[in-house]
Amino acid sequence: MINFPKPADTLAGINKFWFTPADNIGAMGDVINNQLQGLSFTSGNDWLTGFGVYNTRSFSEQKKETAAGIYFARSFKMFYPGFSQAVINQLELMKLRRFIIAFKDNNGLFKIAGTPDNPLNFTYKLRTGKSGSDAQGIEIEFYSNARSRIMSVAGEDIGVI
Repeated sequence: MINFPKPADTLAGINKFWFTPADNIGAMGDVINNQLQGLSFTSGNDWLTGFGVYNTRSFSEQKKETAAGIYFARSFKMFYPGFSQAVINQLELMKLRRFIIAFKDNNGLFKIAGTPDNPLNFTYKLRTGKSGSDAQGIEIEFYSNARSRIMSVAGEDIGVI
């Protein structure tokens, strides 16, 4: 897998997020006071960079209670403007994998969603718009149902700055 190419800047701006296949994580430390105490990758692996239009990024985590217990339905969505064969090829490879993602929230704090034991699924769809002025590009989503909440991470602890 490779980094997404950075799209041309749009009027709304471009935001980064980071992702890695769950099997690229060597170890994740404990979570103490909602902060991850460490994260390491298997040899030769690291975060990959993805991009999307700033005002399209969203993360939701809804608490659900069932007879089997409590879980959290989570979803991270973003819109990648434009089309390129390289990006579509990358997305097709990603459909077969499960992921851990990192992103910076509106308060400037890093968040991680997913763990090696409970990674996120991935899907995407192409959007062509109804006319030339409509946004054309790719809607991407990482999603899962998890027993634990997302993890907050401060500063450079995840190595993505």
